Amino acid sequence: MVDVDKIIKIIKTSSEITGSIAGGAIGLIGGPGGVILGGVSGVMITKGLIELTDRYLTNREKLRVAAAVTYSINSIGHRLESGEQVRTDNFFSESDGRSHAAELIEGILLKCRNQHQEKKIKYISNIYTKATFDNYLTMEIANQILYLAESMTYRKFCILAFLFQINMHENVALRNDDYYVEGEMKRLSKQMPLELQLVLQDILELFSSGLLKSNDDTTLLEYTMINPSELGLTSFGIMFCEALGLEELHINEFYNIIDLLETRGDMKQ
Repeated sequence: MVDVDKIIKIIKTSSEITGSIAGGAIGLIGGPGGVILGGVSGVMITKGLIELTDRYLTNREKLRVAAAVTYSINSIGHRLESGEQVRTDNFFSESDGRSHAAELIEGILLKCRNQHQEKKIKYISNIYTKATFDNYLTMEIANQILYLAESMTYRKFCILAFLFQINMHENVALRNDDYYVEGEMKRLSKQMPLELQLVLQDILELFSSGLLKSNDDTTLLEYTMINPSELGLTSFGIMFCEALGLEELHINEFYNIIDLLETRGDMKQ
């Protein structure tokens, strides 16, 4: 039997990170109909929450775990309310021991517990929501996505979100050239703003992770070879963005990245 009062008490503490979403999640748990607690996905979340918060954690760690659960409950609850059905394969089955769902939610909560960049928590928690409804997100793929997401900075989330949403921002004109000048590498590096160098280095690392590609088939060996207008997502990159729900990330969060990569950022003039 799920201790509803205990869950609600824990979720209330998450409002420092989640804001008003905490109230919505509480409504989904304790309100009429009990949308979340009536389903196996919600049972896994709340069981994982209680098990983890009963361990020895700092107050900040408890807050992060509660935030991850709050985001998951809110997003799953709304999808259930809209009529979506949870997956029907063996994801929630406990016939061979712990279910894949239980393993995944524990992994997500543990990763969120240690996130000093707390803006990432919302998007990491979305992995469980995606896995709850989509059969194609196998345990192996979900774990790979979780591993990559945990290791990334929030700025890399922003870069991926921008490229994922790029069709929504048709007025953005990205630089249509790379940053490489043969024989002038040292001079170019000195005149290039440090912030731009760091963003290009992030892009290069996302390329190496198999999330980004160059649409002109260029193999990127160093950040000066990047042509922003040719950047795109690989099929795995698209899957990664969908699993994290990066379509929800607002343009204000990555406007500085757009500003750096737009045409007016030309370093060869």
